[in-house]
Parts: sequence; C-alpha cells; structure tokens
Amino acid sequence: MDDIVPPHTPLGKHYVYTLSYPHDYPDSQKADSVFYVGKGTGRRIYEHERLARNRDGRNPYKDNVIRQIVASGQKIVKKKLAHFETEQEAHSYEIALIILMRGYEHLTNLTDGGEGATGITRSEAFRRKQSEIHKGQTQSPRSEETRRKIGEIHRGMKHSEKTRQKMSEAWKRRPPISEETRQKMGEAQRGKRKKPQSEEQKRRHSEFMKGRAAPNKGKPGKPLSEESRQKISKALKGRPVPWLHTPEVIRKRGESSKAKRQKREVQATDSQSAP
Repeated sequence: MDDIVPPHTPLGKHYVYTLSYPHDYPDSQKADSVFYVGKGTGRRIYEHERLARNRDGRNPYKDNVIRQIVASGQKIVKKKLAHFETEQEAHSYEIALIILMRGYEHLTNLTDGGEGATGITRSEAFRRKQSEIHKGQTQSPRSEETRRKIGEIHRGMKHSEKTRQKMSEAWKRRPPISEETRQKMGEAQRGKRKKPQSEEQKRRHSEFMKGRAAPNKGKPGKPLSEESRQKISKALKGRPVPWLHTPEVIRKRGESSKAKRQKREVQATDSQSAP
C-alpha cells in the first residue's frame, strides 16, 4: 500500500507528513527514502503531484523527484506522521524533523520548515510589515505532547557512516575563528554565571542517567604533551589565583581531610575492640 494516510484526524486538523520513494524503486539507494517533509491540512498531502505535473510548484527539486517516480511507473509513498490542534505545534514538529533529517542526501526541502518558508531572504519592506503585524504577540510554549513527539523523532535515530563523513568534511572546511571574534565571544561570556538547575531538572537528569555508565569510567587520562603544558602555563601566568586554591582554603581542606581520617581510624579501632 503506497498511501499510509488515515481517513480521519482525531488529534487535530493540522498534520505533518512525508513523501518517500517507493519500496521497489529502480534505484535501490533511493528506495524507501524520504525526500520531502511538509505540514498542512485537508488534502495538502495530495497536491504535490498535481503541482509537479503542471509545473506550478515552488520547489523544482521536489517536483523533479515526483516526475521521475511517476515516469518510472511507481507511486509516491505518502505518510502522515502526527496530528496537532494548532498550526504552531505542527510548525515546531516539522522544523525539528527537517533539521534532524537535513544530513540525508535525498531530502529536497529548500528551507528548515515553518510558516513562510524559513531560510528565504525577505525584502526590508516585507520584514517591516511582518514586524508591525507581530508586535505585542508572544509565542506560547510548546505543549508536553509536542515535546514528547519531537523527542520520539530524535530517539534511536543515528547518522549513517556516509553522512558522518560528509558532516566531518564540511566542518573541516569551515574557516578558523578570527582573534577578534574570539575576543568578542570571551567578553560576551565574561562575568556570566550558569543558571542553577531546578529540583525538577535534577530529578529528570538523575532518571536519565540511571543505569548508564560514566563516559570516561575506566579510561586512563591522556597525558599532556610538553607543548600543551607550556601553553597552559603561559595562559595562566598573571591570572589571579582562584579562591578554591588560595593557601587558606588549601589549609582548611587539609585539616578537614585529616579530621575525617582520624575519625575513621577511631571508629575502626572501636569496632575491633568491641566484644
């Protein structure tokens, strides 16, 4: 069955969907691959073939794929992934899915999704008009249901070795950060303190880490080279000593450790002498 589209939308009229190559597509590397992610209502999922046939679509890459599939005598695989009560929730889900799948070579989405085709450069007049429309409006937080669905997208999905190599090569081609940019980044972070975690965040993190092995457990630390030691020494010269390493703090910590050690020795002696 090529169309995996339920007839009803009990969870809301807005939905996010995918268009994929058929299972028996002649090019085995493309078979079953998703080539487009979209959102819509009603019969939006069915309109792409008509637009490709009439050459009325705004995405020539997607339209070309559709025409190639149709020309091979196959059908587009259409699948609704999730339904939402509001369009904003559908936007969030669509954007998350596109960003997650952006590394796959067959995806033809021109932008990262959302209303108005995110990523397209707009004129100054258009931006000004949109700014006036949205003044005073606040974005409502994502519902727990939306967060759960976005989390399910990320869970268990891994990039292929080919995709990892492409991402690595793209990262290597990035220009180095200039000294001026480094200084600006440092000034922006200077004096900032990390916001303490709430009890709820601590609880969730604790539950997430249960049963997981520490990433560096059992692994010996990599010794620093002489060059690295010299660089660290040079960078620390002239800096004030952190309060954790002042002589007074070191003395107090030593006294505290000595008192704890003596207490343990007394407890061990008492337990041995007990009848």
